[in-house]
Amino acid sequence: MVAACPLPAERGTPSRILRMSEALSDMGHQVHIVTYHLGTPIGSNGVAIHRIPNIPTYTRFSPGPTYQKVLVVDPILCANLVRIVHRHQIDLIHAHHFEGALVAFGARLATGRKVIYDAHTTLEGELHHYPTRVPGAAARLLDRVVPRWSDHVIAVSDDIGKFVQERGVRPQDITVIPTGVNMEDFDQSDSAEVRGRIGAGDAPLIVYTGGLAAFQGVSYLLAAMKHIAAAEPRARLLIVSADTDIAHLRQEAEALGILDRIIFMTDVPFAKVPPLLACADVAVIPRVGCPGTPQKLGNYMAAARAIVSFEGAAKLIKDRTTGLTVPDGDIAAFAAATLKVLGDRPLAERLGAAAREEIAREYSWPPLARQVDAVYRRIASGDGSET
Repeated sequence: MVAACPLPAERGTPSRILRMSEALSDMGHQVHIVTYHLGTPIGSNGVAIHRIPNIPTYTRFSPGPTYQKVLVVDPILCANLVRIVHRHQIDLIHAHHFEGALVAFGARLATGRKVIYDAHTTLEGELHHYPTRVPGAAARLLDRVVPRWSDHVIAVSDDIGKFVQERGVRPQDITVIPTGVNMEDFDQSDSAEVRGRIGAGDAPLIVYTGGLAAFQGVSYLLAAMKHIAAAEPRARLLIVSADTDIAHLRQEAEALGILDRIIFMTDVPFAKVPPLLACADVAVIPRVGCPGTPQKLGNYMAAARAIVSFEGAAKLIKDRTTGLTVPDGDIAAFAAATLKVLGDRPLAERLGAAAREEIAREYSWPPLARQVDAVYRRIASGDGSET
């Protein structure tokens, strides 16, 4: 597994890599993750984690490219990958996200191993949000060539599967395998105790967990919170993230006059997220135009929370059955749906219970890992012609 990112880190890509690796290890695969120097040491269920040497000048946990990452960190990762492939007689390289794929292509030249590209998103729709600007033409080029250079593509959603097919990848070379959830991580905890500890008391509580990059849509959420607070002054918004840079969000909230309605919790490891989710009266996803499936969505469903989401990120939600969805960017509708759930506890409980049942049946990691195993066996045997 090629993880061109910190590991662990509380966002979708590192979580998918780690949980998929653990599930495959449980099936009997020998799994090695080659990753950055960043991340706390973890015991990972039989999975070997190999980190590059420490680079003191690179400390970035947030997603997105930087010049140092592309020109220094990733080449070192590639060299480490080649060494691990040779030392442990690796059969296949499974590369996640486009940076992992580029690293894997370099290793393929040195080792001859086949590369499976795990496509989590599209570059065209995401890269313009990052501080290091990548020209649109470059993003479109990478969106086209990275899947085509791969020996097989695993896409996290039907939308991404269709996207890579439209860019020249044969249907038989694409397998859609969504991101799963470890259900046991989200067993209910004492929400009253946690609410008291974070200062939420018995207030109606809206919870957002995850990254704070611009494409996550937290600014939309803050704008919606202004409407929510006007209708329900007791409501509070809890924002939980592993990120630490929240100065811009505090400024936005202050300009909207809602800073006192928001509880920020930063630098939060994943182990502390489930108890915080258990406190939520409604969990929200304000991301628009999302081609993949946000990891937070599966987490919310596993936690049996009522969910309000913009349509673009609501890949797993059946509207009014396992959550409420509203048109992308419609802040008033987002606020109204959130208020509806806050004001109707039976509805919230029904939506949450249905969501947990759906995610447990369709998206737990063991059955998804069996699909990954089937891809491995087909590609390793040299038969890439069947689906």
